[in-house]
Amino acid sequence: MTTRRRTEHLEDFTAHEWCKALFTDPSITHIHDRRLFEARDGWNLLFTRGLFTSDAIRAFLDLWKPGHGKRREFIDPDSVVTHTDTTWEEIVPPDNPEEAARQAAKKDIQYDLSDPEGTENIVLVSLAHDADGNYASLHGGITASLLDHCMGCLIVKNFGIPNATSELRVKYKKNLVTPSVVKVRAKIMREKGRYVEAVSWVEDGVGGVFAEGWGSFVKNKVVMAKM
Repeated sequence: MTTRRRTEHLEDFTAHEWCKALFTDPSITHIHDRRLFEARDGWNLLFTRGLFTSDAIRAFLDLWKPGHGKRREFIDPDSVVTHTDTTWEEIVPPDNPEEAARQAAKKDIQYDLSDPEGTENIVLVSLAHDADGNYASLHGGITASLLDHCMGCLIVKNFGIPNATSELRVKYKKNLVTPSVVKVRAKIMREKGRYVEAVSWVEDGVGGVFAEGWGSFVKNKVVMAKM
């Protein structure tokens, strides 16, 4: 199965100074466009086939901030957007003994959401009218999907394991007018064995918050390999 390549309207992002500041932030070590998700046949078809169009989701970038002092070593000043060549297999290794040990230990770990050096996933999205509910207003289901997607990707990258949503709560704070460029960010709140809780926000990039989300996710089971 192949996915037809769409046009990525990155100019929608480079028109905003707050987006360009993220592209040159050394604490953001990886920037992926939609190709990372299109590479997985049958995965996330809602986005890769249904919404990635010039009239719905015009552009999409996934930014990874691992935290804990990790930095990007090189930033090209002449290239505002840097695409990394990370593959899905590098993010989700076929053999993951570290994750197997975490699941077996079942430690209840609480994360400090206020830690500026904490792990964070950020998604930039350019939205057009085909994603509307009412005229010039983003559909609430799309808002929920973006929150869910950002939290799910955060867990995949942090633990190197796919996951499924167990529970999702969304609080809508104000109307999101389209067309618009938004920032969706997510942080891990708690983990215990295969279960992870995360929080996420849809923001305007300059301090405004459109929606908040909380999600509970269950990671795919990994069994410790026998020696």
